[in-house]
Amino acid sequence: LLLPRTLDGPPWKFSPPVVEPGKHSLMNGFRIAGDAVHGLALLALPLILCSSRSAKGISFRTQELYLFVFALRYQDLAWNFLSLYNWVTKVTYLVASVCVVSACHCVPTLRDTHNCNADMPLWSVALLLMLPALVLGLMFNQDPTSPFEIAWAMSLYVEAFAAVPQLVLIVREGSCRSAVSHYIFLLASYRVIYIVNWAWRYFNEDSYRQPIVWAAGLVQTLVYLPFFVLYFRAKRCCLRPHAQLEVFELQHLMLRNPSSTRENYAEEHVGQQGTTSTLGPSGSLDKADHHAAPCDRPVTRV
Repeated sequence: LLLPRTLDGPPWKFSPPVVEPGKHSLMNGFRIAGDAVHGLALLALPLILCSSRSAKGISFRTQELYLFVFALRYQDLAWNFLSLYNWVTKVTYLVASVCVVSACHCVPTLRDTHNCNADMPLWSVALLLMLPALVLGLMFNQDPTSPFEIAWAMSLYVEAFAAVPQLVLIVREGSCRSAVSHYIFLLASYRVIYIVNWAWRYFNEDSYRQPIVWAAGLVQTLVYLPFFVLYFRAKRCCLRPHAQLEVFELQHLMLRNPSSTRENYAEEHVGQQGTTSTLGPSGSLDKADHHAAPCDRPVTRV
């Protein structure tokens, strides 16, 4: 949680800011909504792993980056007690991330179903994502004399690119499980809601200025933007909520002829896929061909 801190002493002597009478509190509906969506995403992922007993479509690198982010950011749990809500939220995020990463590496069924060939290797994540973020944290932070402030700034820059391995995995695999797509959507929604929270605080709180927080949050939102566009266009068309996202379908959604229909799409891709996309008697996709074709109007047979 990105909250202003007093910088008049060492990290272990930080005191929570005092809200003077007549000034706005740090809490508002947008922040509570953002925390709720973020917490829902962190709780949804263990449920996905436990219910499916499969890590297919999950990037271990992204989960490890989020654990690294929380470990850097929440070092102040022992001394910076702003409120019970703030402290419990931090602990929940950290514990949930530890449980997910531990399960991914220790549970055989999850470890065996992970596509390590499609996931980014650890060295590339460290070299391309973590190292630049750590350098930025050393260069741009709120207090270069405080190790905690440097670590806090580093966590912002790492989090901005933490979703990159997950998006790379989706592109390399060519599809995304429906449950995983909803999990990513929750993460992206949390960041968008938090941007609205920052805007509200900027116009309603005195002396609220956190440029590095805003910059990192904007970059993170831009990373999620392509997924947002494809997610909404896919769900708006014939991909039902339980259908998985297919890369070739999403490309067709972005570039298709507005007059194309479900049947035209099947005819265009019959040579490429070897079969046509059909709906079974119950309205679900036939197992022989799980590719759903886009449509220009909502499909009622779901």
